[in-house]
Amino acid sequence: MYYLHNPYEAQGPYNTDNVFFDRLAGAFEFLESAVQQGKIRDYGLASYSCFRVKPSEAKIHLNLQKVHQVAQQVGGDRDHHFRYVQVPINLMMPEAFCEPWQAFEDAEGVER
Repeated sequence: MYYLHNPYEAQGPYNTDNVFFDRLAGAFEFLESAVQQGKIRDYGLASYSCFRVKPSEAKIHLNLQKVHQVAQQVGGDRDHHFRYVQVPINLMMPEAFCEPWQAFEDAEGVER
């Protein structure tokens, strides 16, 4: 397993979302290549804050569904190797576990 560590925290506040997602796609392309070469099996994102803050916190919040869509575009709908997300979960930071701050848009376009 290979983690990209805090990619949004390091890139998001300083770039447009288009630039960030283009860079993320490039990183995923590299990681998919590493999978094909047998160097890694899967990859994911490790994040301190971007998956556990409110969506209203611009340039801090990152929508996990959008990240997954980038993985699908790069590696295929079911063939990509983006598998893991690591976030802190503890008594002082329970948000990723107990707050519905990751919106999900279903196939009909309804946000849940």
